[in-house]
Amino acid sequence: MKLRLHFLALYLFVLAVPFACNYRGTSEQQSGADTALIHMNERLEKQEEQDEVARQIYMEAEHKAMHQRRHDKWARETPEDHQGEVKILETKTYHDGELWDDIEEKEWYGLFKEGKKYVLKKTKVMVSTAYDARTQDSTDLTVAAAEGDAVFLMTGLKSLTEGEVTSVPVRYSYSDESYKYPFKINGAAFYINCDVKRDANGAYYGGVTYTLMGSKKRMAIKQVITSFDNPVTVPTSVKWIGDIDRDGFPDYIMDLSGRENVSVISLFLSSKAESNQLVKMVARQRSFGYH
Repeated sequence: MKLRLHFLALYLFVLAVPFACNYRGTSEQQSGADTALIHMNERLEKQEEQDEVARQIYMEAEHKAMHQRRHDKWARETPEDHQGEVKILETKTYHDGELWDDIEEKEWYGLFKEGKKYVLKKTKVMVSTAYDARTQDSTDLTVAAAEGDAVFLMTGLKSLTEGEVTSVPVRYSYSDESYKYPFKINGAAFYINCDVKRDANGAYYGGVTYTLMGSKKRMAIKQVITSFDNPVTVPTSVKWIGDIDRDGFPDYIMDLSGRENVSVISLFLSSKAESNQLVKMVARQRSFGYH
C-alpha cells in the first residue's frame, strides 16, 4: 500500500514539472513584455516632450516673424523720423532702435501741464531699460523727465524759454468724422479743418486731410498739413495747440501716423514757417506699439 502511494506521488510530481516550467517561462516572458512596454512609453513621453519644445520654438519664431512683418508694413506706410537738430519725444516706452544714443546728454525742454495751464521747463531726460513683450527681453527704453510728468520733450530749439505758454483746448483730439474747429490765440482767429473720406463700404477711412487756415501779415493762408489719399486705419490726431515759440501764432503737435499701433508725433512751429505758410514741421518721431 505504501509503495503504491509512493508511485502515485512520483507520478503526480512528474506530471506537475512541465506545468511549473511552463508557468515560469510564461511569467518571465510577461515580465520582459512589461519592461519593453515601459521603455516604449518612456521613449514616447520623451519624444512628446521634444515635440512640444520644438512646437514652442516654432510658435515663438512665427510670432516674432508676424510682428516683424506688421512692423515692416507699417514702416512703409508711415512717415519716417525727421532728420534734423530739433527733436520731440513723448514720455513713454520705446522699442530698441527707435531712439538715438545721446538723449541724456542733450538739453531738453519739457512741456508740463499744471492744472489748466502749460509750462515749459528745462529738464534732464532719464532713460531706463524695460521689458519687451515682443522679443521677450529687456531691450525697450523708457523715457522720463527728471522734473516730473512731461507731456512732450523738445530739444534743439534755441528760441524756447521757460515759463507758461499760451495754449488752446484741443476739442477734437481724435475724430473719425470731418470737422472744422475755429479757435483764437492772442486775439487772432484760426481754423483746423479735418476732411475724413470713407471708402465705398463706409467701414474704413478712405483718406484724411488736415488743413490749417488763418492770416499772417494781413494775408489769408490755407495750408495743408497732411493728406492720406490711401485708406488709413485711424485718422490723424491733434495732440496740442499753443504758442511754444512765443511769436504770437499757434504751434501744433500732431500724430500723423494714420495707422493703429503706430505713433508719428510731429512738431509744427509758426516761427519757422515760410512767408506763405502758417507753420513748418521741425521735428517728427515715429514709434511702434505692441502689435
